[in-house]
Amino acid sequence: MLKQHQREYEKVKNNYNKEHENIEDSKRDYEAKVLEEEKRKSILHDLNRQMDIYYTQMRALPSVNEEDIVSEISQLTANITASGRQMAALQDRTENTFQEKRAEERKVQHFKKELENQQDVTQRRLELLRGQNRDVYTAAIWLQNNKDKFTGKVFPPMCTQINVKDPSLARYVEDRIPRQDLSAFLCENKDDMNTFKRLMDQQPKRLRVNIIHGESCNLNQYPPPVPIDNIRQYGFKCYMIDVIDAPNEILGYLCKNQKIHAIPIAERGVFDNVPERLSVFYMNNNRYSKNKSRYDGEVSTSIKGVRPEQLLSISQDTSRIQDINDKIKESQEIITKVAQEVLALNSEVGTVEKKMAEDRNRKKILQSQKDGKRTLQSKIATKQEQIKRCEQSGTELDVEKEKMERSIKDVMEKMVHMTLKSVEKVQNCRELSSMVLSLIAQHNIVKDDIHKKENALSEAQQIMKEKERLQAALKAEFVACKNDASKELQTFCNVLGLQSHRDLTQEIREKYELPGAQHSATSFTCLEEVLTKMEDLQAQREVLITADDNVVAEYNRRVETIASLKAKKEQFDTRVYAENQKLEDSRSRWLPDIKELTDQLSASFSEFMSRMGCAGDVSLENAEDENDFTKYGLVIHVRFRDNEKLRELTAQHQSGGERAVSTALYLLALQGLTTVPFRCVDEINQGMDQKNERRMFEMLMETTSAEDASQYFFVTPKLLNNLQYNDRVNFMVVYNSPTMLAQKYFSFSEIIRKEIRRKKKEERHSSNNHINHHSSNNINTIK
Repeated sequence: MLKQHQREYEKVKNNYNKEHENIEDSKRDYEAKVLEEEKRKSILHDLNRQMDIYYTQMRALPSVNEEDIVSEISQLTANITASGRQMAALQDRTENTFQEKRAEERKVQHFKKELENQQDVTQRRLELLRGQNRDVYTAAIWLQNNKDKFTGKVFPPMCTQINVKDPSLARYVEDRIPRQDLSAFLCENKDDMNTFKRLMDQQPKRLRVNIIHGESCNLNQYPPPVPIDNIRQYGFKCYMIDVIDAPNEILGYLCKNQKIHAIPIAERGVFDNVPERLSVFYMNNNRYSKNKSRYDGEVSTSIKGVRPEQLLSISQDTSRIQDINDKIKESQEIITKVAQEVLALNSEVGTVEKKMAEDRNRKKILQSQKDGKRTLQSKIATKQEQIKRCEQSGTELDVEKEKMERSIKDVMEKMVHMTLKSVEKVQNCRELSSMVLSLIAQHNIVKDDIHKKENALSEAQQIMKEKERLQAALKAEFVACKNDASKELQTFCNVLGLQSHRDLTQEIREKYELPGAQHSATSFTCLEEVLTKMEDLQAQREVLITADDNVVAEYNRRVETIASLKAKKEQFDTRVYAENQKLEDSRSRWLPDIKELTDQLSASFSEFMSRMGCAGDVSLENAEDENDFTKYGLVIHVRFRDNEKLRELTAQHQSGGERAVSTALYLLALQGLTTVPFRCVDEINQGMDQKNERRMFEMLMETTSAEDASQYFFVTPKLLNNLQYNDRVNFMVVYNSPTMLAQKYFSFSEIIRKEIRRKKKEERHSSNNHINHHSSNNINTIK
């Protein structure tokens, strides 16, 4: 019953606290209505001020002729429409002209790329040489990066520097120049030859290459033996030097050593008609060499077929290059002309746009004059309606204050009633406590009496045991005497010739009685007296001990039960003590750690709450019985206003937004107690207002993007603007909606290309407007 009264007292206490909270809620509601009323008055003041402005503007409106304004607006509308059509036509022409320019620019790019391919003979020949002579290729690549090691010019392999103007004659040039010369490096300075040779020998893998010397010279010192016009009749079209483009040093070397200035070339002709002065020439894909004998003066001719070219198979097409250059020049002239046309069109567009802008501004002014009064009247009506609604939505603070005071009064009466009831419960608890103390005292008295009775019982049991031992001894002595007497009596009967002592007559009994014997209380005259006396004593013994054998047996059983129960009690007491010791040891091991973790959690939670402009802590709650672990738990206390005290986080004390913030911060504080590779947070901002939502996200960005933090995945349907991020934050956007394209049609590259084209179009339009602006300024300057 005492516990029941205690529970009722706690219930009354909780109800009292709730009523106190109701008082605070009533005060807060009244304060909110006061603020709302002040806000409404401020809005009403602003609306009245705007009404005054509109009335002032209404009075300031000039008087106008509406028919003249309507006529002029119609004319301006027609002018704007005509200018719009003219501008659309100019823009179409501009776009077509611009597309023409872009087409020509693409042609120029195509021709330039083709020109680069035609002119990039050196690299292509090097690649060809790479497969035939690896050392020469390696040395050529080395020379490209080390030309500063030489005092004069050093040319890469000769085959990369020679270009045959007519590719059909390349086989003759390659046949005339020895293979070692075609792959040789030519040095202008002889000292550079030795340097180059030494550096090639010093390479990790010694490079074996040919190095020759050639100086710059005047090629006029190598005239042809016969003018080409004099031998065209034999099919010759040119000398070999005429089809070769190469540096002066290489041409001088070839003229000196290979006589290319004296070797004519004919694609078709008759060998027999060729003059003897031409000792070496090429004709009909053959090389002809004439030698005159020293002995008999006869001339012998050797003919050798010319194999197709290899190193010189890649050559520049001079005519094609010239044609490409001509086309590039032609396209560039078209581009220049088109650009001028675009500038002219843009100038016209600018003029038309300027006229349209002037007409639109004039129309806007006239329309404003026409609709000014009507617009102001509409605005005034709207503001009047707003003022009316604002005035009607007012709150009577006196009434609300009276309602609050009445509500507080009702609550106070309830609280007084609960206080009286609480006093009554306390008084009942006090009376019950006194009764319990009295019963405890009586219990102790009865317990002492029982203890005394148990002691007396123990002494009586001891005396009874002594009597039982004495009885057993007497009984044993009696049995012995009885047996001896029986034996003597049977011997006496045998002597007399009797079968049993029952056959003894009275005469025999009197005859053998001892004369003059005195009978005492313990003396017996015959066996029957002894037996009778023994039976009497046995009856007295039985009466002395107990009246019933079952009582003695029950007594003995209970004694044994008491002993057994005492032994079990001692065992149970020992086990309970051992288990309590184990429980105490276990609690002393984990309870300090739990308290330490709770303190860490509370410190982290308090820090997060303070950064949100609030306060809070976390504490460990347990029951009065420390061993009742089901009552252990964590309690969160929070405070969101300075004029409040810390309260337990419950659905009755805080709003939904406050609970959402508290829960999110508690979970965030809890993360610091565990170490995991990553965490996932799903829509943590649900239920928060905008202010708390932004604060929460700023704190999350600062906390979770630290270098020692785990990796966090935040899932949210929206992203706040202007949040502060760092380089450790990544964004992944999920594109998903009923109108989303299928994956096979979704292309980021195409989207990016479209966006780039759109931006380029905007930039081009902006650039054209900039040109138009400058053109207009120049025209105004000239005027």
